[in-house]
Amino acid sequence: MKRLLLLMLLLNALSLANASVPRTLFVENSTGRTLSRLDLESGKLDNDILELGLYPNQIVIWQNTLYVLCSGSAEILVIDPGTATVTDRIALPLGSNPYEMAFVGASRCYVTLSLANTVAVVDVAEKTVLGQIPVGIAPQGILVDDQTAFVTNTGLRGWNDYTQSSVSLIDIAGDSVVVTINVPTNPQAVVAAPDYRYYVLCTGDYSQTFGQLAAVSLYDSFWNYNPAVVDTFVVGGMPGAMVCLPSGSIFMADWGDQHSGFLYKFDVYSGEFQHKAGNPVRVAKGATRLLYDDKTDDLYVSGFVDGVVQRIDPQSGAIEQTYGFGDGAQDLAILDAIPETDPWADNLVVFEPGENWSGFGSSYFPYNVLGPPTPDPSISAYNPAYKASDILSLGYGGEIVLRFENNIVINGPGTDLLVFENCFISYFSPQAVVEPGIVSVSQDGENWVTFPYDTTTLEGLAGVTPVRSTMHPTDPDSSGADAFDLADVGFEWIRYVRITDVGDKWRPHFTSRDFDLDAVVAINSAKEIPTAVQSAGSRPHAFTLLQNYPNPFNPQTTIAFEARQSGRLSVDIYNIAGQRLVRLYDGVVHPGAVSIAWNAFDEAMRPVGSGIYFARVTLNRESHILKMTLMR
Repeated sequence: MKRLLLLMLLLNALSLANASVPRTLFVENSTGRTLSRLDLESGKLDNDILELGLYPNQIVIWQNTLYVLCSGSAEILVIDPGTATVTDRIALPLGSNPYEMAFVGASRCYVTLSLANTVAVVDVAEKTVLGQIPVGIAPQGILVDDQTAFVTNTGLRGWNDYTQSSVSLIDIAGDSVVVTINVPTNPQAVVAAPDYRYYVLCTGDYSQTFGQLAAVSLYDSFWNYNPAVVDTFVVGGMPGAMVCLPSGSIFMADWGDQHSGFLYKFDVYSGEFQHKAGNPVRVAKGATRLLYDDKTDDLYVSGFVDGVVQRIDPQSGAIEQTYGFGDGAQDLAILDAIPETDPWADNLVVFEPGENWSGFGSSYFPYNVLGPPTPDPSISAYNPAYKASDILSLGYGGEIVLRFENNIVINGPGTDLLVFENCFISYFSPQAVVEPGIVSVSQDGENWVTFPYDTTTLEGLAGVTPVRSTMHPTDPDSSGADAFDLADVGFEWIRYVRITDVGDKWRPHFTSRDFDLDAVVAINSAKEIPTAVQSAGSRPHAFTLLQNYPNPFNPQTTIAFEARQSGRLSVDIYNIAGQRLVRLYDGVVHPGAVSIAWNAFDEAMRPVGSGIYFARVTLNRESHILKMTLMR
């Protein structure tokens, strides 16, 4: 727990340090050993803003922080993008030639060590190497997709001496190789494609064998887990980097000749090349790395020899702009703008896993519940978010509290709050596979009001409305998800949101599962409490609910509370299945002490059995729930 708190403090410090950073393209200049940046909003280019280590080889952006992997000095540089300063250095095994890195959790990453024939497991928060995973010979490229890491083993034993090349699949949960697949010579990179295959780019040996693209499927025709190469495509040339677009187009970069670099294009659906070694798109000399900008539909390619980066139209292949960067421009990455305020929940306050907690998503916690859901054009009401990096399972009866730090949620027109969960509609039934949760809100984190809900219709619960799209998550009309209006609980603003899984109390359908949280967003928000609602925000709650007495009880108990307002009161009793048994009271009350007795009978005056029961007390749209135990 102390470590988690320290991590949260670190996250808060980083978010403050990185405030108001524009959307930026960062470029690592390998020969010059420097970092450059291009402001994508203003077009301002700053070269050589920071000196890096020996042979910088890769830039990774993770949670608004830059990580530069330096192969020669065997280290990871942690860089604040706002100030362009190195805030930490993480030492890797000397002489191991670290080649590529990828995050596999909130503070863990894998690094391929090409001269050690292993993958290092690095704790970024503690700045230590936790261990090494043996893989094939001379590993270089790495792709992390959900709970699997794909590592390309080039097989290089010496100058132009290649043994059998392969791809190792690592189970991230166990830090162990589960299967190794043989592929053509010198695999450099792997991408996940929308046809549910993984494509491995094999460069060849630079002399007798040339570029090939190997298609890998994880399942056979009977949907048994059986990873294997199911097809190969001859590219030609010596391509060494690639990206895959959501459209299914794969672009590959080839160093080229003395005149230019080459760019190839392949379509995964047709299995055909638009451009390959015989008819490449000519780009800057020394084409080395590729980057696709899904926000603008632009493709960037670095020209190592020319020291430039070119922006290309992926549809026509036309070069739209050339930027002069530093000496040996190589890897590149885009940092999305970091605004001073955003509509997403910012901090974790409490997480109490419930019974039968699977722990799913714990490795990426708390990042997977803070900030927006991952934009994914394939997500729909039938295809929900399912990766551990996107969602956190609460477990049966689990509870989580999130805080809005740099903004508050305010009562505005229509929906004020959206909760994203991976509820979905089955292809075999129109009924949604629900994963219900009770939503409560608070201004101070101590006094809570629960949104009214109905266990019969599921109205008022989260985890019952499928997400239609994560591409525009702040638009309720297009995103779907569960919508909440602060007017329903009488608040003008709130800062805290609490979600409690109810799967351990009642199951509305046999397919119901525990609540998996993705994100919480304020549709109506403000940086500060609006002046017009200051007095309303500070007004006392409608009532304070006390514990029933006696508790446990047999056969009668008293539900007591202090009413601070006049208004309409209702008191309902529910069983553990969420079914309403009886309405004890429905009428007007005035300020003062109020007590209602329950004699353990239902609406039909039948005695109920021993067990857990819930009283929901509602006054002027403010609701509180009380847990009671009957022992016959």
